Amino acid sequence: MHPMPIRSRRLGVAATLAALAAWLCAPAEAAKRVVPGEIVVGLPGGKERVLEVGPGHVHAVLRRLRKSGRYRYAVRNYIARAAAPYVPNDPGTTGAVGGWVHDQWNFLASDGGAGVTEAWAAARAAGREGGKGVKIAVLDTGIAYRDKGKRYRRSPDFGPKRFLPGRDFIDGDKIPLDENGHGTHVAGTIGENTNNGKGLTGIAYRAKLMPVRVLNAQGRGTAASIARGVRWATKRGAHVINLSLEFPACPGKQCVSRCAQIAGVCKAIRKAVKAGVVVVAAAGNGTAKSKQLAFPARMERVIAVGASTAQGKVAGYSRQGGKLDLIAPGGGQPGTECVEGPASDGIVQLSFRPSSPKDFCPQRRAGTSMAAAHVTGTVALLLASRTLGNSPKPQDVERHLECTARPLDAAGFDPAYGHGLLDAARATAGPCSPL
Repeated sequence: MHPMPIRSRRLGVAATLAALAAWLCAPAEAAKRVVPGEIVVGLPGGKERVLEVGPGHVHAVLRRLRKSGRYRYAVRNYIARAAAPYVPNDPGTTGAVGGWVHDQWNFLASDGGAGVTEAWAAARAAGREGGKGVKIAVLDTGIAYRDKGKRYRRSPDFGPKRFLPGRDFIDGDKIPLDENGHGTHVAGTIGENTNNGKGLTGIAYRAKLMPVRVLNAQGRGTAASIARGVRWATKRGAHVINLSLEFPACPGKQCVSRCAQIAGVCKAIRKAVKAGVVVVAAAGNGTAKSKQLAFPARMERVIAVGASTAQGKVAGYSRQGGKLDLIAPGGGQPGTECVEGPASDGIVQLSFRPSSPKDFCPQRRAGTSMAAAHVTGTVALLLASRTLGNSPKPQDVERHLECTARPLDAAGFDPAYGHGLLDAARATAGPCSPL
């Protein structure tokens, strides 16, 4: 029988990091979890030593070392991977592995991006990758979450297990299928499947999505339907409610300037917040002269989200006001179009062509609706990462997002961008210390 050669060396930090970097960068070893032929043994006094073992002898040597009684432990030399960034393999419009980064500037730590790639790491480190365990209610035009007959198909980048039972308050049934495309696009940013080799990526890609249809095929819904949707989602345990919708803001005809005009909606939202639900709402789309937020974003304890461009500037359509909490990627001018390649601005997600709820494409949209979705997804990662403890109050989440936002032009609050641009990486990194 041939001897089992063992060589010993001390565990040096610099040498270990250099070796680790080499292993991580080598394509053939990308999937390795341990360093081949190496065993780490614990010595008296808390020191360690790395033993280099001949090929094919590792398991036998491990058994021998553990039985010897000379060492506190004997284990494989496991490989750690950098916590950030996490780069999924989704192809995006390029068709290449990881090509989504060319489409989704909004997720990157760029001038106008939200730093989502780094934020993914915090939830992974907490054992709740992609917002696992968080329930998100999307009150919108519905979601393409399941097949039905010949007309409807589930969005190809959503798995069937991602969805909780939903509700349709437009047709009055339990099948809240999207007939507009807006809700599917919003839900995609919040939590589209990620690292599955398909389509694009979503922020809280392992959170559970609760589709609640409160807007019709034209993207319109009544205060009564929205109030019922908020109450329904609250009773069914939603941790976060996304409201990428707005009532007509003032000045203007038949505008909503106070809660008394939509009493049911405001009451339902206040109850939701009191129950511990984080409510996120779009600030509203208008013109450069829109100096007042739309309801329900204008309410107290609702996180009001304006929109930014790829350059990290406030979008011209984003409504402004003293109630604005922060801005998040929303893209350039609002619109709806399928794209065949990377878009320089706009938010790209899978949705269906307006003429057919079964014909999907990477679709470019822009607006405060898209911006709100970024904040909702980030809140899910924040809750999953336990950065603020196990059950933070909605107001604590709101303050934390404000504190960790990236100030624009000047530090402090500004009615154009609130407390700054959403910084998902900083929000999930730990307690906030103002910059």
